[in-house]
Amino acid sequence: MLIAAILFILRSRGPILANISKLVDIIFLPFSFIYLFNFVCVALGDYLNSSFFFDLLYVIAPLFIFIPVVKVDYENIQSNLGRILSIQIICEIFVLTNYKVDSNKILDNVNRSQIIFSIFLVLFAYLVLKRWGYHFYLGLKLNNQFQWKVFIPVLLFGFYMVFFNAFLTTNPKSIGELIWKWNFEWLNPAESQYFGSALEVFLNAADAGVTEEVWRYLTIIILLVMLKNNKHKISLTILISSLLFGLLHFNQLLSPDRNLTDVIIQSLGAVGLGIFLGSLFLYSGQI
Repeated sequence: MLIAAILFILRSRGPILANISKLVDIIFLPFSFIYLFNFVCVALGDYLNSSFFFDLLYVIAPLFIFIPVVKVDYENIQSNLGRILSIQIICEIFVLTNYKVDSNKILDNVNRSQIIFSIFLVLFAYLVLKRWGYHFYLGLKLNNQFQWKVFIPVLLFGFYMVFFNAFLTTNPKSIGELIWKWNFEWLNPAESQYFGSALEVFLNAADAGVTEEVWRYLTIIILLVMLKNNKHKISLTILISSLLFGLLHFNQLLSPDRNLTDVIIQSLGAVGLGIFLGSLFLYSGQI
């Protein structure tokens, strides 16, 4: 934060220092704010023996902490490449700064699921798109040849593929088990190594759905603008956004129970699913 403050003072000395200062703000200020806020909440909670209040404050405060940073620095990013990188950075920041809440089980579920981050990302998307001169539409249909007879089978296949990817029986012993037998045991909080309660299962699912799709929405819009003069702009947008989506999953390396092989497999799966869902989104304009 001291370096960011010094560079801010030196911004008027020239465009190079000004650009470096903005870059440092975009990368480090949000992280510094959250990390410092984390430290203060934990310290005060321990000192005053009132951890619930400070845990609650920590959980909801990120919704507001980033707004000044967005208004001051993110709106000044002129490069589309810089905008895509800034979106990537903002998602990684929350992964790096999350900490465990102990005072209340509901608060712990909310914090572990990072559902607050998904709410923040919706607010962030609205603010940055507006300040970058774009309109925020929930629909983005680019294909005027929409046909229900094409859409319904593709959508059904999408549902099947999601179940296949998430709930495939471990070590299937037959073709039947490989194709249609699902294993939902890991969703049982009593047996799961990931989730502490049923509430966290639902919050985690909601967080993944909102966070990843808002991130994809932002990335797709910017790529379409970047590639507007390329005749393959839709195909390239889907491919590049899917590759970035796969790279985003490398933050799983920070988890102590994940190794590089697991993360690479997950990231490749995210790229493939991202291509399918990106195509479905630009075809239907809604899903």
